[in-house]
This record gives sequence, structure tokens and C-alpha cells, in this order.
Amino acid sequence: MPSDEGSKFEESNEREKQAMEGRLVTLADLRELNAPVRAHCNNCSRSAHVPTDGMPENTIVIHIARKLRCSRCGSKNVGTRPYYQHMTPPFD
Repeated sequence: MPSDEGSKFEESNEREKQAMEGRLVTLADLRELNAPVRAHCNNCSRSAHVPTDGMPENTIVIHIARKLRCSRCGSKNVGTRPYYQHMTPPFD
């Protein structure tokens, strides 16, 4: 296994910890980790990845939801979050 996979996982854990400590996560943070943004409709529970190409690096991830509308039900009650689940811990 390449050694950078382990460091990438440790870096993602550090970024998640920073986010939980009140630091707002930006697209720059996610792009470093190759982590996508996920939107979730609080009305009908539809979830989808959000394309972020062309958005400024300093865009705060949770603020992206302000411009979204659910494609299934039309609700503006949408939330956005970093999607870290694609990142798995390295195996020893």
C-alpha cells in the first residue's frame, strides 16, 4: 500500500475534528482530500453529490445549500455536508 494513503486518512481525520470543533469546512479543504459535497433534502430524504466545479475555494460547504432546491420535491429545505464516507481507513 502506498504510504500517502495512511497520511491522507490521518489528514481527513484531522480535518473532520477541526470541523467538529467549530471550524467551518471550505471547498479548499475538501478538494485537498478529494472529498465531494453531499446534499440532503430534509423534506423527502433525497441525497445527491453536488458538483462544485467553478465554485470559489473559500466557499463554506454548509452555505452551498442556500442555492439549492431538491430535484425530486422542489423543497428549499436542503442541507449540504462534506462526504467523507468514500475515504476508508488503511488496512495494516
